[in-house]
Amino acid sequence: MPALSLYLERQLQGAITPSSNVIFDTLITSSGPISYDALTGVITINQPGKFLINWFVASQASAGSNSIAFSVMTSQGDNIRGESPVKLGEVVGFAVIQVDGAPLTLQLVSQTPNTVWYAQVAEVKAALSLTEVLEETGATGATGETGSTGATGVTGATGETGATGGTGATGATGATGGTGATGATGTTGATGETGATGATGGTGATGATGTTGATGETGATGATGGTGATGAAGDIGLIRQPWASVAVLPQTVSAGEAVTNFVLAGGNYAAYAGIVIDTVEGNFTLMHPGIYYIEFILDVATTTSSRIEFYIEDGGGSLYSQLSANQTAGQYKNAIVLFVPASRDIYLVGGDNTVEIITGRINIFRFADESLA
Repeated sequence: MPALSLYLERQLQGAITPSSNVIFDTLITSSGPISYDALTGVITINQPGKFLINWFVASQASAGSNSIAFSVMTSQGDNIRGESPVKLGEVVGFAVIQVDGAPLTLQLVSQTPNTVWYAQVAEVKAALSLTEVLEETGATGATGETGSTGATGVTGATGETGATGGTGATGATGATGGTGATGATGTTGATGETGATGATGGTGATGATGTTGATGETGATGATGGTGATGAAGDIGLIRQPWASVAVLPQTVSAGEAVTNFVLAGGNYAAYAGIVIDTVEGNFTLMHPGIYYIEFILDVATTTSSRIEFYIEDGGGSLYSQLSANQTAGQYKNAIVLFVPASRDIYLVGGDNTVEIITGRINIFRFADESLA
């Protein structure tokens, strides 16, 4: 029976919706009774056997907080899943399928709840390889010769020492010897007489106290000394300034509406105390007065409009910076240095036309305490 193999690639850009098949547009190699439908993404295996499948998908972005996941699904009920929590990168998976009854169909299906955009910079957006695992059993070898008799075992250890015999009977007690005679007590000597106590000497007379001398006059105050040299200046302490950096997810911005769909997790968003971000309304609240640098970078998809515009505005509608271009797609970047005298809300607002954003980033940081004017 011939061995099967298949290798497919996807090289076109685009996106895949939930529960849709990955469509591979390039057939690299195919061998044996196997076929691929490039319109539906369905692979058909036309012989029984065991098959190893390896695949990957390079992703650019996906809305929401779910991980990116795909499954190998077959007509016999197999559902073998692979996923990754990282939305910008590569999702990899593999599967082993046992086919007992041919034909069998299979496909790589998106299990992500939201639309997944293929990576723009990667030449190959997705790939799948399928190879047959051949299982051939060799003949049973001849029975080997009987081994020679083993050497005699070592002599066993010496047995334990027997128990100690009982204690013999106690011998009879000998007779007590006689008590010796007590010696005579010697005569006590006579006590000598106590000597007489000597006379106490007399105390000498106390000398007279001398007269206290007069207090001298207070001396004049001395001249003030010169000022010492100024010490070296100490190091300037670090000042942590408020800042924020957010990634902009794919979205459609209508005329006059704010950009709102930001990534708030996974390391794509950061802000020190002093900037509050509202992803529902799309505003950045600058809590502290000072001088701020604000910039935005947007990748815009092709539109039917001949002009694309964006504005940086505050909550009252005041225009701070305008970006417009007579083109329909590409990357747009603009920045502004702004003095904020009090707490203020800042928005990134679309112009007079509806624009589709593929991806982007908004950066804000405060670099001075107040206006230098």
